[in-house]
Amino acid sequence: MDLFVLVELAKLGNDCVDALQAHDDTTGSLEALNAAELKLKDILNSPSVDAACRKIDDLAEKKELDSALVLMLSKAWSAAKGTDITKSEVNDYSIQQAHMCLSFYTL
Repeated sequence: MDLFVLVELAKLGNDCVDALQAHDDTTGSLEALNAAELKLKDILNSPSVDAACRKIDDLAEKKELDSALVLMLSKAWSAAKGTDITKSEVNDYSIQQAHMCLSFYTL
């Protein structure tokens, strides 16, 4: 196997381990989950996708975009993606835009 491929696989493995550790740390903290839930509700109550992205930007600037919130946002997007509510192009587009906004911070 090519050395470059092996190095990339090792990096991917390390990223997976880091993500699992963040998941375990986050789900083990009830306080972190409660705080993330409040932030998520605030984001979801935004009048538009742009307003939601601005809220995410503000949280990132304040260093409040933590792993618990990212985990909840990712799960919410994944769950909403397959529902009848998101079948229309407008809703699907809005969800994709919100996910792209969030993805910027999780790279």
